[in-house]
Amino acid sequence: MNVLPDDLWLEVNRGQTVWEALQNEDVELEGDCGGLGKCGKCKVRILSSTGPPSQESVELLDEDELKGGIHLACRTEVNEDTVVYFGESDPGREYVQILKTGHRPLFHLNPLVDQRPVTLLSSHRDEGFSDLDRIKLARGPDYEHMKASLHCLRTLPQMLQETQSRDMNLIIKQLLQVGGLDPNDIFVAVAAGHTTMQHLFLRLNPLGIAEAPFAPVLTDGLTVKATDVDLRLHPEALLYMIPVKSGYIGGDLISVMLASGVAEQGNLIPRRLSFPLVPLLFLQ
Repeated sequence: MNVLPDDLWLEVNRGQTVWEALQNEDVELEGDCGGLGKCGKCKVRILSSTGPPSQESVELLDEDELKGGIHLACRTEVNEDTVVYFGESDPGREYVQILKTGHRPLFHLNPLVDQRPVTLLSSHRDEGFSDLDRIKLARGPDYEHMKASLHCLRTLPQMLQETQSRDMNLIIKQLLQVGGLDPNDIFVAVAAGHTTMQHLFLRLNPLGIAEAPFAPVLTDGLTVKATDVDLRLHPEALLYMIPVKSGYIGGDLISVMLASGVAEQGNLIPRRLSFPLVPLLFLQ
């Protein structure tokens, strides 16, 4: 749990209330009922996604407070990463929470092919043999004329583009449901992914990334109409694609650097950082 504005980070057991988590911390929390949900004074603003307010919060807080994300600390359980704010909010500062949810379909792969285990020798790789050639050598003389069909590779970019559009619209739908919004409420979207993912999403040829010098078609940030990439938002919505640096430093890494603040730390940045190599979608 992250407590603002002091930027206090606490490890909290799942199901523990915000009130319980702060009992041994140097945080001034009002309350006359000892955390029983009777006085309505232990007000905190929840800046991260959370469940609906408790019945006690609904009864003891006014409508404006509830709309502003105010909850009672003693009635608010911590079941995921949570950000809470104590005290009067700074009117000049806006806190934005990136909504996140996802759906991973189950795939059952059992192709109608003859499956045989193959052990590839590392020495063949060191000698510059391709993976296909290594498989031929491992299988023996009967496989020296084996060929790999290129049909799958030729249609793969289109398949990936269609899959991207479908899955991103699914993510957008789920995010809008979480936020209680309609697609027409979204006028600006920001997307970030690794370099190949962004090329495919923008219908750019990614072949240059696969061969030395691993050069992307473009590295600048790009603004396009969301409808041009089949995103179901407001008809006039704009999509901003995060810039990339190279074939290996994509928008996913750059977006994490910007969001985490490490880009502003200069020489204090650790030399070995671990960033998630997954596409991200930010909605505003």
